[in-house]
Parts: sequence; C-alpha cells; structure tokens
Amino acid sequence: MKILHLNNFDITGGAARAAYRIHAALRECGIHSEMLVARKNSLDRSVRCYPVPYQVKKNHFIKKLLGYQKTSNPSYHSLNLFQSGIYKIINRIDADIINIHWIGKELISISELKKINKPIVWTLHDMWAFCGAEHYDSIDFSNRYRERYTNKNRPTCHKGWVDLDGSTWRRKKKHWHNVNFNFVTPSRWMAECLCMSSLFFGEKATVIPNCLNTDVFKPTDKNNARKSFNLPQEKQLILFGADGGSRNPLKGFHFLKQALETFASGSEVSAIECITFGGKCSGRSTIKGIPVTEVGRINDDHKLAMLYSLADVFIIPSMMDNLPNTVMEAMSCGTPCVGFGIGGIPDMIDHLQNGFLVSPFDTNMLAEGIKWVLGDIERHYKLSKAAREKVVCNYAYTKVAEQYIDVYKRITN
Repeated sequence: MKILHLNNFDITGGAARAAYRIHAALRECGIHSEMLVARKNSLDRSVRCYPVPYQVKKNHFIKKLLGYQKTSNPSYHSLNLFQSGIYKIINRIDADIINIHWIGKELISISELKKINKPIVWTLHDMWAFCGAEHYDSIDFSNRYRERYTNKNRPTCHKGWVDLDGSTWRRKKKHWHNVNFNFVTPSRWMAECLCMSSLFFGEKATVIPNCLNTDVFKPTDKNNARKSFNLPQEKQLILFGADGGSRNPLKGFHFLKQALETFASGSEVSAIECITFGGKCSGRSTIKGIPVTEVGRINDDHKLAMLYSLADVFIIPSMMDNLPNTVMEAMSCGTPCVGFGIGGIPDMIDHLQNGFLVSPFDTNMLAEGIKWVLGDIERHYKLSKAAREKVVCNYAYTKVAEQYIDVYKRITN
C-alpha cells in the first residue's frame, strides 16, 4: 500500500505538523508513505517538494483582492482559483491513495481536484472543504456553510462588495458534485459540521484524531526546563500558545487576558506568571500585575516539549478549533489544560479528570478553572497523570496509524 499525502507545507503550521505526524506514524507502522508539499522545511527524504509556479505572487494578488472585501471573519481565506498543475505530478507518482490535508494558498485549484485519477482521502484540518473561501465559519457563527451562500445571509458589512465566499462555494459545488471524497475528521465536531453543510449534506466522515510522538512529547524535569528558558522556579506558570501567538483573534488570547484580570482581582498574583509562544517574541508585559513573557515561535519539538513541561497549566481559550495540537502536546507532557468546551477540545479534555472545561465564552469561569487546577498539589498530580494517560492511550502513533490503515484498506479492497 502506497500513500501520498498532499499538504502546502511539511512542518510549518498546525495542520502541517498534524499531517506530517500522520505520515511519520504510517511509516513507523511499515506503510510506504510520502508527502508532496509546495514548501519544505524539513530534511526528511520522504517529503517531495513541488514549488507551485508563481504561488507567492498568486497569494499576494488574492490578499489584495480579499482586502477589497470587507469581512467580519478574521480566519484565513483561500480562493484556490488558479491552476497550479500539481495534479499532473500527483498522477505520475506511484501511489494507491492520495491523502489530502491543508491545500489552501493556491496549492491546487478547486477545478483541478477532480482531475486526480486516484482514490482520495481528505483529512479536514479546518472547515474550508465545505465552506466558501473561509477556513473557519464566522466568529458570529453565521452558518452560511449550512444555509448555502446567498445574498440574504451575507453579512451586512459585505454589501456592495463581491461575495468571494459565495463565489468560491459555488465553484466547489460545480466542480465537486461527482467527486468521491473519503473524509476523515480529527474531531467529532468537525464530522458534524461536514454532515450539516449544504455542500456535503448527510456525508459521513470517519473520525480519527491527530497523533503525537509520545516519546518526544513527554514529561521532563520541571526545574531543568525552567532553567533552560530562564523562567522562575518558584512561580506557578500559566502557558498559552497558538500559531500567531497572542495576536491571532480566533485563538482567544483576549479571553485569557480578561480571565487573568479576574484572577488578579481576587488572588495574590506575586506567585503567578503567564508564558506565551507561537508568535513574534516581543518581550515582557503585565496584566494587572501578572507578568506576561513571550518566548516566540518554537519549531523544535524537543524544546517545545520542555516548554509544556515547565508549565503548571495550559490555557486554550479558542473561539473555534478542530483538534488543536497544543492541547494534545501539553497533555502528553503531563500539563493539565483549561479551555472552552468548543470544537474538538471536549474530545481531549475530560472535565475534572484531566483538565477543566469552561462554557463558551465565560471568562469568569475560565479564571475559576485556572484557580481549580493550580489550587491543590495532590489534585494537580492526578490531573497531570490522567492527561498523559489520555494521550498515550488514544493519540500515540500506532493507535492512530492503525485507524488510517483501516480506512485505506476499505477504499482499496
């Protein structure tokens, strides 16, 4: 069985890391697996690179075009309008199944997908496959992807502008009506969204979680980890991480900020510090007397595992999320998580067993969740142990690879 994974990047970004880990897990299980990407950052020889012609210029044009469309949705948008020719490369590669992952940024056009002449498994790392140009539904949950994209359900701020989300959705409907996609979703929530979408109404997806190398993401000595990052030994450290860091609105750092302000008003804050990662490093600041230290983007998994291990709690205040890698990584390192019960987060966090789930978007309760996790040493130890066990039992490489192999066999037999 030969599998080819298609993704824009190999290890840069959350979806890329998730896709690469699936690829690596399959190889560990003896499956012939390769990746085809437009931009390669690893030295892995099993990753092929096909630089899409003029991709950067195309993306620049799309960004300018999107700039003319006023929108209330800050999520990334991909039109996938231009022909890239990558389908010709795919068809020439000796593979039994093409496993599509994140294909935004003009990696392959909507019309070219139907020209792939091999069975397709599509792992949905976000909502783009069944939305318009947006990768996630609007933060005001407009649900246009369920109701079809019409002038009646266009946000008022779009009026008078080209409806790029609607036109992209219509191109998908036109070109994909007879294409057989075998969908895999990392979370139950994403599977439900797919099934309720107007584009793939009633479509059933196989739910298979993302996977993790639990030999890399494992608990390490907290004191040594803190020394390596030059962070205080005596404080309780609250960790937040996201692609784009605190400036990514969908990841909800503004909710954490409100929760920390609430936390500070009723607690002694001298023993608390907040650490953030994933964006540009801009040094230190404070929130109501609580120091906030940004450590920037971390691309090395071993260093990232140390960062999770040094924290006492990881906060995931996302407004919308599929099955965030950060939660899985933190839990695998024995760090309990507190987050809103949205998207795929409840698939990972078991309330009061390995972490704390909060009703969206209750920042007072978010503060209470942080206090609860940090408030008792013995309870914290049990939460930490249960978090690690949840990942090892459900998200380790072999556990997830076996589920993908079952899907591949079902398609090819």
